[in-house]
Amino acid sequence: MKKVIITLGLVLLAVGCSKNPGSSSGSNTGLKDLILSSTQKKVAVGEVLQLTVIAQIGDGVINHTDSCKYTCSDESIASILPGGKLKGLKPGKVVIHAEEGKVKSKPLEIEIVAAAAPGST
Repeated sequence: MKKVIITLGLVLLAVGCSKNPGSSSGSNTGLKDLILSSTQKKVAVGEVLQLTVIAQIGDGVINHTDSCKYTCSDESIASILPGGKLKGLKPGKVVIHAEEGKVKSKPLEIEIVAAAAPGST
C-alpha cells in the first residue's frame, strides 16, 4: 500500500504545473489540455471570483487551480491574485488564460461590472 501511495505521489509531482510561473522546467509529460472555468461570467468591481483549472493528463484529470500561470488581457480592469482568484478593478471585459509550458487553456471572458450603490438591492 505504501508503495502505491509513493508511486502515485511521484506521478502527480511529475505531471503537475510548475510552482514558478515563469519556469518551463516542470515536467508536463502527458498534459493534453488545461480547462479554465468559473462559476460566473460577471463580477462587480472590488469583488473576487475564484477561477478553476482542470488539467487533462493522459486519460485522467486533476485540479491545477493553485499552480498554473494566469494571464489577463487588461490588468487595469482585473487582476489575478494568488490561487487563481480574479479581482474586478474597473468596469470592462477581460480575457483570461491559464498556461503551463506550451499548453494554454481556451480563453475565458469575464465582464467586470460597476459595484451596486450602497443601500440598493
